[in-house]
Amino acid sequence: MKHLFLVRPGEFSEEYDKITRDGRQKLQELGASIKQVINNSSIYIITSPASRASDSAEELAFNLNLPEDAVERNPYFSNFNNEEWPQTYKRSMTIIGSKSELADGIILVSNHRIIEAIFCYVMNQKIGKISIIANPWPGTGEHIDLEKKICERIPKRR
Repeated sequence: MKHLFLVRPGEFSEEYDKITRDGRQKLQELGASIKQVINNSSIYIITSPASRASDSAEELAFNLNLPEDAVERNPYFSNFNNEEWPQTYKRSMTIIGSKSELADGIILVSNHRIIEAIFCYVMNQKIGKISIIANPWPGTGEHIDLEKKICERIPKRR
């Protein structure tokens, strides 16, 4: 794994229990940004089974032309059992690390708490920078290049 993408689910309509039109548009933009970074390398998606996250993961997979088996719904990412932050990111990184041989890029689609815990862990432990994440907007993410040791918000805001 060279690239880790931490993604918030797209904007979701509680009334209709699906991603909104704006949410789909942002996920398309996100998919285009990921394509530019990955440049035809392999991608694997891990998602919470919660409908908002898994629908967003499926939308990303479609935008990235990935096969259905490139998306894994992992129940851990929707149930934290009131864990403290260190346990959350350690267990999350164990799951992500177990998939690192499957692809050059791993995309995790989950809620803000998981995204923030992993971001802080990776930035502090792997990149060597003390950093916290600003609340990413739905349908956006953080790209962490583990080789170059840099991080950027994607897609870039206009």
